[in-house]
Amino acid sequence: MSRAAHASARTDLPPSAATPAQRRAAPHSFKQNVAALVSGLLVALVLAEGVTRLGQGFPLLLLVPPAVAPAPRIPVVPSQTRVYQLPAGQWPVANAAGLRDYEYPVAKPPGAFRVVVLGDSVAYGYRVELDDSVAKRLERKLDGAGHRHVEVLNFGVPGYNTTQELAYLREVALDYGPDLVLLLYVLNDADGVVVPEHGLGRAPESPEPPELLAQTVGRFYFPQLLYSAYGRLRAPSAGEVDDPRVKFTEANPGWLESRAALREMAELARARGIPLVVAIFPYLVQLDERYPYAAVHELVARTAAEAGAYPLDLLPAYRGYPARPLWVGPADHHPNARGHEIAAEALYRFLEASWLVPSDE
Repeated sequence: MSRAAHASARTDLPPSAATPAQRRAAPHSFKQNVAALVSGLLVALVLAEGVTRLGQGFPLLLLVPPAVAPAPRIPVVPSQTRVYQLPAGQWPVANAAGLRDYEYPVAKPPGAFRVVVLGDSVAYGYRVELDDSVAKRLERKLDGAGHRHVEVLNFGVPGYNTTQELAYLREVALDYGPDLVLLLYVLNDADGVVVPEHGLGRAPESPEPPELLAQTVGRFYFPQLLYSAYGRLRAPSAGEVDDPRVKFTEANPGWLESRAALREMAELARARGIPLVVAIFPYLVQLDERYPYAAVHELVARTAAEAGAYPLDLLPAYRGYPARPLWVGPADHHPNARGHEIAAEALYRFLEASWLVPSDE
């Protein structure tokens, strides 16, 4: 081997002793290493996303719905019984009255049939588009089925329980002249009301991700699972689902208040000749014979019927569906657009079968 060839073959030479060709190749090798590292990370993330979706039963192609965009703090009319402000950046509204809905005049248009929907974040349509919410889906089904012009107004407020929904009906919703009141009852409605000095909304316990992350990598399932794990480390109680079988007993003041509010809501509607429909929404877990809260649904339905309302248990409409693909996110049990569609279709069929919405015929 020649002296020049021997020098070019050595790899342990200091930079000053390296040949010009070796010095020119060093930056190129560094770029190749960085590119290989980035490519490897991207492949690993894609694989982690795919494994997460396959393992958890989530859709393979669709992105997670984006985080709710920032919104100004909009006060709902305060009172002694209902003091609530929509937290900035979390609960956007769409109309001047503070509802997440289109603009509707308070005075009902002549010939229209008006439904007001009360409830919490499920009725509100948390993390789904407004038109995908159960209220708007039901409105389209009823309005296109040969009835009089039907308006379904969304009075859902994230965090409300039955006591707050009763106050909202009495103080605001009745002014809109409803022909039917629809209460979407969720099993956390037996939770107590937050003291008025702090506002009557149950604030979300899980930390919100930064806006930029929520709108980019946060639209994938694997990063959301990582962030939810981080949230549980920060707040161990965040994301826990309390067992409704413990809440719905005579020993729980929250259930006693919820039951009393149900009865008063039915009496309030009956005094005005307005039907009250109480639709019981299931927790989206084990939607088969293993569903653990069926007895709670029966209790709420029986309570609503005894009060003179029309109960509708939505659980049978969800039977047989895998639960996770109906979640709005990998760590968020709120219903996605498909979950809202199932509820809207069941409600539509119930209202039709019960003759609660008049037709033009």
